[in-house]
Amino acid sequence: YQEMLPAAISAKITAIEKLEIMLNERIDAEDEQARIKAEQEAESARIQAEREELARLRAAEEERQADERRIAEEARRDAEAKLAAERQRQEAELRAKREQQEREAREAKALRDAEEARIRAERDAVEKQKAELESRRREEEVKQRKAETIAAITSIDDVKEALKLMKILPDEAIDKAYEIGFKAGYEAE
Repeated sequence: YQEMLPAAISAKITAIEKLEIMLNERIDAEDEQARIKAEQEAESARIQAEREELARLRAAEEERQADERRIAEEARRDAEAKLAAERQRQEAELRAKREQQEREAREAKALRDAEEARIRAERDAVEKQKAELESRRREEEVKQRKAETIAAITSIDDVKEALKLMKILPDEAIDKAYEIGFKAGYEAE
């Protein structure tokens, strides 16, 4: 046994060294696996953190876009409301102007009609006065001619002739004949 002892010790030392090497390799392998696992976990955690950050960023972006859409929609509604209010104001203003123009046109027409009626009335009054004056003038001329005709009658024969020519009326002939007779009688005394 003694002879084998050094070989056994050497084999044992070799085996222990190999076992130590294997143990060290195994420890190194486990350390490597632990390191790899730690790296994988760290990578996984990093990826998870990135995913969470990306999800958070996406959520923030979606919220921002939703806010932008909401703000844009509110701005559009406000603009439409302002446009509608402005359109209504302009339509009301236009209606008021149109009504004012129509009122002014009616008033102007009423004034024109009144002025035309006044001018017509004045013209009619002037025409009536002219006609009355012309009628009076003719009457005066007729009276004047009659008076001249009657004044020119100095005898009963003139009375008969004027009556025959219808220069005097029968009543006027009687009056003139009476006047001639009265005058002749008065002069005879």
